[in-house]
Amino acid sequence: MERIVIATRSMDERLYSLSGELAELPFPRVRLTGTAADNYFYHFNEIDADWIINFDEDAFIIDPTAVLDLLHYMQDNAYDCCGVPDGGVISHRFHNPISPNPYFSIHNNRRIKERFNLAEIEQSRFGEDLMPFVPQHLLKADHKFAYDDFEPYYKYFFWLLRSGFRFLYLNADNWVRDPISTLTFNHEGRQMLLHCWYARDYDNQKWRFHHAINYCRAYKRQAAGEPNTGEPLITMAVGATRQSTKLRQAVAAALAQEADCSYEVLVIDGLAEGETSASLTGLEDSRLRIIPAGVPKDQASLKNLALAEMQGDFILWLGEEGELQPKTLASHLAFLKANPDVDVIYGNLLCAEVGTSALREVTYQPLSPLSIPHYLLLGRPFPFSGTLIRKSLFSKIGNFDPQVAGAHDLDFWVRAALNESAFGYNHEAFCKVPPNSAELASTGVNRESGQVIEKIIDAFPLRSLFYMFNWEHDPQGAETRAWLMIAMAFCRYQLYEKALQYIARSQSLTPSPEALILRGLIFKKNGLYQEAAELFSQVLLSSNPHLQSLQRIGNLL
Repeated sequence: MERIVIATRSMDERLYSLSGELAELPFPRVRLTGTAADNYFYHFNEIDADWIINFDEDAFIIDPTAVLDLLHYMQDNAYDCCGVPDGGVISHRFHNPISPNPYFSIHNNRRIKERFNLAEIEQSRFGEDLMPFVPQHLLKADHKFAYDDFEPYYKYFFWLLRSGFRFLYLNADNWVRDPISTLTFNHEGRQMLLHCWYARDYDNQKWRFHHAINYCRAYKRQAAGEPNTGEPLITMAVGATRQSTKLRQAVAAALAQEADCSYEVLVIDGLAEGETSASLTGLEDSRLRIIPAGVPKDQASLKNLALAEMQGDFILWLGEEGELQPKTLASHLAFLKANPDVDVIYGNLLCAEVGTSALREVTYQPLSPLSIPHYLLLGRPFPFSGTLIRKSLFSKIGNFDPQVAGAHDLDFWVRAALNESAFGYNHEAFCKVPPNSAELASTGVNRESGQVIEKIIDAFPLRSLFYMFNWEHDPQGAETRAWLMIAMAFCRYQLYEKALQYIARSQSLTPSPEALILRGLIFKKNGLYQEAAELFSQVLLSSNPHLQSLQRIGNLL
């Protein structure tokens, strides 16, 4: 029987342990520490193994059987090495596709050890003789690559090819839930492994890693057919706070869902007694319940009442003038089946153009867990209408907060982010909303939103909020820009006094023309035209040497 060993290059014992826990492969594992990128594979010579399954400590196995099937396929078909091309396949790896990236590979160690020649390896560079090995069938039209010697480990793989060892190239793609991470497929196209990248920055990106780990665990539970992984019960809820001719339409669309699942529709009645029931006459349905809210309540309180009354495992909230598309639930459930760990599934909205019957799609975007706090600071990156939320999430982070009723949605998303909840973007439009919907409001005086922004600033390190800045090489410049962007966030809600405080904080580190311009715009917005003009003049003078010369001449007159 052939001896098979798992090898992992490791710098962090925590990640090594987590990736090992998820592997679930019946082979011993060797932890290789203190190795460099160019000599890691040379250490395989010291391992007593016929075959080596190699994966990084930030690579988490989703389906162990897919890995085993790949290994058996290689053994049965005389392949010696496999891996994902280092260019043209993964969006952020754009170098040589002839060499695999070392985050995952399988090696016929017995055969390679017999022919291993370090001197030949050290001399091996890219050449035209390697062109017949290019995996053309995997290269994506919109992905870059280059035939180069960029990585130090390329020479090892080039030597393997030149020495007659057979390669099996694998496909991979960005993971839709975190575009930084890479979903890797086996030879049959089955998802096999999720690679997070940036293990060295684990402490600053834990949410991303744990997000991937939770997905792998949930996928395995579902594949094993564990209890509570079947079709869930869905609650759809709408709060009625004003008389609307579209409430009936919203409820009818919810009841008409084309989905093979159990669901209920709750109408939380915030109107005078009998008004809501009268507007829904003719929609009698055993799945419909009207819950009286009593005294007039804000939307946060209505949502909390729905949570208290819901019988489902997930809740989908509707605006009282929102209209679900017929296949919303079916689409969300299909997404949930493919992503069994998600807490929140969101998509796009449809909005009627003013004065016409034409609809435009209001698109959102998939967000990496790393970027969610940043986008929460700058706006509302998730819609509420048509969004599916796991009931158990409320047990973890609490219900909606009526103390910030005007920003209860933003506050809820922030608390979900602090809980490292899993957000999934389902690429479809699920709910039609009117042009004046609060979902589409992006500006306006909102002091409660300001309170939530302060919560974000207090809860998340500045470095994680502005992860895209160069904190390592220019920490002062990064902090200067961060405070200025926070000032812009307060401007979004017309909270100008707060914005000016953060502009001053930015300028205390490094004066910048951007800070002067933002102060000038705030003064102009508040009717302080003379002060605004003086600031704009400073900016013009600082950036135009000709105007500076004219000013000096003018001072002499």
